[in-house]
Amino acid sequence: MSNPIDFHRPFQSFVGETPAFKQIIEVAQKIASHDIPVLIEGESGTGKEALARAIHFSSPRANSEFISIDCSTLSDSFFESELVGYVRGSFAGAIHDKKGLLEIADGGTVFLAHIEKMNPTFQGKLLHILNDGAFYKIGGVAEIRVNIRLIAATEEDLRSLVLDGKFRHDLYYQLNIMRISIPPLRERRDDILILADRFLSEAAKRNQAAKKGLLKEAQLILRSYHWPGNIDQLEKEVEKSVILAGSSSNIGANHLNPLIVKYKQNPLDSKLIPSGSLKDQKRKVITLLEKNAIREALNKTSGNRTQAARRLAISRQELIRKIAAYKIKS
Repeated sequence: MSNPIDFHRPFQSFVGETPAFKQIIEVAQKIASHDIPVLIEGESGTGKEALARAIHFSSPRANSEFISIDCSTLSDSFFESELVGYVRGSFAGAIHDKKGLLEIADGGTVFLAHIEKMNPTFQGKLLHILNDGAFYKIGGVAEIRVNIRLIAATEEDLRSLVLDGKFRHDLYYQLNIMRISIPPLRERRDDILILADRFLSEAAKRNQAAKKGLLKEAQLILRSYHWPGNIDQLEKEVEKSVILAGSSSNIGANHLNPLIVKYKQNPLDSKLIPSGSLKDQKRKVITLLEKNAIREALNKTSGNRTQAARRLAISRQELIRKIAAYKIKS
């Protein structure tokens, strides 16, 4: 989320009534003051960096730097020079000493987004830094010691990457001391309108105008959409709808993205259903509906399988079997 952090109340920017999400915030608040690494999992746009910032600004490190680094945007050589720095003359173009981001973050927090994209060679160096709290600049001979807290984020299943030999198992276990998995917005349907209302309030404040409302039809459309871009996408959609609504005091279906409106009319979009025989398409649709229903039931019961099975009117054993078959995280 792009919501600014309230440094006095860092977690106030997070809104939602979904039990699973409320539990995540409770856990994050509890671990903020404990100096341990955190691994945050979640799809793009779910608010991983916002949560990392809230943890930092709720911790004893709040008065020190929070450094955010996107591992997917830097080349291998540039990534290392940015993190550890270099000394003058260590390579062509190194005309002066440069502090690395790890040194700048000393006493604070380093947030590594898309850690699954990190070069395997530097994975080993990062593990050494985490274990020893020390490193050398490129071309340097003096050991530099730092005291940092690491928060990493991933959009992929790191454990699967470890099993495939694409991510170091020792680094994975070092990062996975405390793991937080943020559910996608489609699994937080009860929070969609709460978030939309927050974004409407922020838009009104930015524009120094009266807050717009959502007509019933617009509410239904927003709540039924699957939001592949999650909270970030919802925020942008609300901002755009405020602009399109102009002087109108309410936002209707005509102010929303036509693709989102179309999804409400035909939620089982043809793109989600593979081509094939009628029997095969029917099986795929049933699978999709079952997976969504199970995720929703688990979400509403905070992962309690017994209660979820009761809501779905199936046995607990059958629910467990379907969770395994559909590879649903619970």
